[in-house]
Amino acid sequence: MNKSNSNVDFPLRAVLLQPDTAAGYDLGQWDLLVQQARGAGLLARVAALLREADLGDRIPPEVRWHLNSAFTVYRAHSDDVRLEVEHIARALKPAGVRPVLLKGAAYLAAGDRARLGRLYSDVDIFVPRDHIDAVEQLLRWQGWSGEELSAYDQAYYRRWMHEIPPLIHRSRGIALDVHHNLLPLTSRVKLDAEALAAGITPSDFPGVDVLAPSDRVLHSAAHLLLEGEFDNAFRDLSDLYLLLTELSAADPGFWDALPARAAELGLSRVLYYALRYLAQLLDLAVPPDVTARLQSAAPVAPVRWIMDRLFASALLPIAVTGQGGWPGFARFALYLRSHYLKMPLPLLARHLWHKAVITPFEYRQPDPAA
Repeated sequence: MNKSNSNVDFPLRAVLLQPDTAAGYDLGQWDLLVQQARGAGLLARVAALLREADLGDRIPPEVRWHLNSAFTVYRAHSDDVRLEVEHIARALKPAGVRPVLLKGAAYLAAGDRARLGRLYSDVDIFVPRDHIDAVEQLLRWQGWSGEELSAYDQAYYRRWMHEIPPLIHRSRGIALDVHHNLLPLTSRVKLDAEALAAGITPSDFPGVDVLAPSDRVLHSAAHLLLEGEFDNAFRDLSDLYLLLTELSAADPGFWDALPARAAELGLSRVLYYALRYLAQLLDLAVPPDVTARLQSAAPVAPVRWIMDRLFASALLPIAVTGQGGWPGFARFALYLRSHYLKMPLPLLARHLWHKAVITPFEYRQPDPAA
């Protein structure tokens, strides 16, 4: 990416890094900023950062209502998540379980800057695996339920994945993902949930906890780089940037501890990639000694060359790169990679065969009750 003209053709990036940049925009640049931010799910974050920089009087009236509307939605989302977390904590209290909030809800509960302008499609929690049955039953008693799944899909979640099937509250309509690990049990990238639990800390919300600061970074990086879904990739990259800049400024020992924690959890290569692309795409200042310590986790040069070109396209907003061509191929290739990493090849072949052939056949069968 040519950074020299990023203020012209990529105003979203410029404003995320330096909100004051927007003060000099003409109406055409404002229009492009709104388009890119909306497409990346970051319009509310742009609104929050501009408010924080006290630039309200520099925003054209034609643009102001877009930003104000997005900011209002962000505040409503935050209030909804706070309320939902209260319901979850109350539901699980009889089992003595304090759920650990993940991703966006965790940023909100921890007071991280990554909460700014963050919108929520669901709430994610992490609970001990030996409590998962009790947790699911208690949640169902309190109004959460899942869609009807085939026997195969139930087995897929419960035998191989790191979470139970998604739940939705019957009256409030908010989705809830319940994890007992942060990566699939069959994943080639292994993560020790017990080691993760050792770093859990209380949150600002009653009855719920969050991961340790370094672990919030590592989980965000793993979700971004291993899940294979890139619709919100640039938003997640922005989350990581805000997390790392805030946490490293608050704790002089943060950068020193982060690579060690990544090694302990088996996420050194994930951290290597995350810091590499944050430096390339968002100018994150990574200390040279941290980069040097992660070199042992780097892939061989040909793989690094390929990954650089795939991620350099896939992590940028679709509103900037477009859907097709090389960016579309890059997103598809990394989607295939995510499945390769999730399962051993024999299990993956079985899974793809079932989803491509067996599942469509089952849906074509007439309903005997009809």
